[in-house]
Amino acid sequence: MNQIPHLIKRAHFAFRQEMDTLLADYDLTSAQLDVLARVASCECAEHRSLLQDMDVASPTLTKLVNQLVNNGYLKRQISPDDARVKVLVLTDAGLALQDKISHLYQQMVEQLLDDVSPAERLLLAELLQKLIQNIEVAEIPST
Repeated sequence: MNQIPHLIKRAHFAFRQEMDTLLADYDLTSAQLDVLARVASCECAEHRSLLQDMDVASPTLTKLVNQLVNNGYLKRQISPDDARVKVLVLTDAGLALQDKISHLYQQMVEQLLDDVSPAERLLLAELLQKLIQNIEVAEIPST
């Protein structure tokens, strides 16, 4: 039973390594892809909402965003809702990259789950969702 957290961590790490290998051809990291995917999933994104969604430190997110802006995949612009706020939006190059990478990502996931039946995939997803829900409501006493 104690091996479950270790296995989850190993699976996450192995998946991240595979993603980074795949993305190296695009001079992109899996962390940068996370930012691109989150910005792509909405019309525009504020730094603050990305921080909450990704659960990373502000300097880390700033570094990731700056790299994506410098590479021409994201741009900062004034929020249509509040002129005091800047939002991130995908550039045309960012959109094209996101489309290409999402296709490659899907192929990689299918390859990794090749010998996992549809029923097992569904069960795995359900169990992981249950684990996440339990973590979110857990009241673990501190020492």
